[in-house]
Amino acid sequence: MARKLNPKAPKAERSFPFTDDRLDALTPPPSGELIVYDAGGKQSRPHLALRVTPGGAKTFIIYRRVRGTPKKVRLGPFRATDGTGELTVKQARAKADLANARITEGEDPTVDRSRDQMTLGEVFDWWLDSRGKVKKRTWQQDQETFDRHLKKHANKTFVELDADWLQALHTRISKSAPVAANRVLSLLSVLFTRYYGKGRTNPTREVERNPEKPKARSLSAEELSRFIAAIDAYEAEGGNADHADVLRVLLWTGQRRGNVFAMRWDDLDLGDGLWTIPAEVFKNGKVHVASLSGPALDVLRRRRTEQGESPYVFPGRRRNAEHVTDIRHAFWRVLALAGIEKGTFRIHDIRATFATMMAKNRETMEAIAGQLGHRDLSTTKRYIELAKRDVSDAVGRTTDAMLRLAQRKESA
Repeated sequence: MARKLNPKAPKAERSFPFTDDRLDALTPPPSGELIVYDAGGKQSRPHLALRVTPGGAKTFIIYRRVRGTPKKVRLGPFRATDGTGELTVKQARAKADLANARITEGEDPTVDRSRDQMTLGEVFDWWLDSRGKVKKRTWQQDQETFDRHLKKHANKTFVELDADWLQALHTRISKSAPVAANRVLSLLSVLFTRYYGKGRTNPTREVERNPEKPKARSLSAEELSRFIAAIDAYEAEGGNADHADVLRVLLWTGQRRGNVFAMRWDDLDLGDGLWTIPAEVFKNGKVHVASLSGPALDVLRRRRTEQGESPYVFPGRRRNAEHVTDIRHAFWRVLALAGIEKGTFRIHDIRATFATMMAKNRETMEAIAGQLGHRDLSTTKRYIELAKRDVSDAVGRTTDAMLRLAQRKESA
């Protein structure tokens, strides 16, 4: 059974006699690192600990002062029940005895580790903390990709990830999730580049990606009408009112869901109808000023009169959540009420719908890009193409109807 411990709990609560089963059952922390200590048993060793990273890597260490300075002396990765890893608890205790003896004699067993000894989990955590969370606003998606597809291989030595292994991994994931398999390769490609530098051959380039078709699609006028009515119906049947309002703001602003989730009152000018999204949370790294339409302002002004003390427009209701982070269940229910098949329309497609409607109304490419915050107009062109496609489809349906009418008259 999985065992979840709080990384910030007192040391006493994170100390227990180590066994292979107990360590195997430890759940990785959501962030930071979890360190548990071998204590309380007849075979326990002083200073022996296990470091667990968010990526799932479990590594035995000696955590003590070495020549007066607190240090973590790495012993090796824990051997999990799936066979990955290196050391059982018994083997780690033997290595701990040797390390403790050297430290007692005044030696420093801490040496610069060869990069070739690092595991996949350690490399991922290093990249995430030093680069991912600093440079990528979508780092949580990378964390989800790792947890879902790579976590089971967290203790595999990074240098073992050659083209053959990557091909086998990609093939296995592709059987059920071909697009996700491509995303795994993309993440690993980033890790190889950051870890080895650009001068070394990247083995992910030897694996052929699965073909992907553009997924962006927008609601037709008739679907849009049903979707809007379905949001009201969802709330009327007792659905989450906050999530219903998130969907409304997404629909009436065309902004990304992450920005809407984290919308703050201090960033809104309800008088002039403007929303200033700070550079540190906007995708292109620059301040973005979005216009707020009448329907969006109606939602926000209503919430302003009802809101408590939270700085967020959509405060989180879950434990430790500052703001709303997930509206999937509300979205799926609204789709069902609107008669739109689940899987044919994504939350991000609400943004595509907004952009496509702007294009249909003959708004300029610059106006569309200005509202959506596109730095590259080629991104905006995709939505204009969607609008053209809708017009083309409408013309095709009309001519088909005309032909059917003509054929009926001829047969009469």
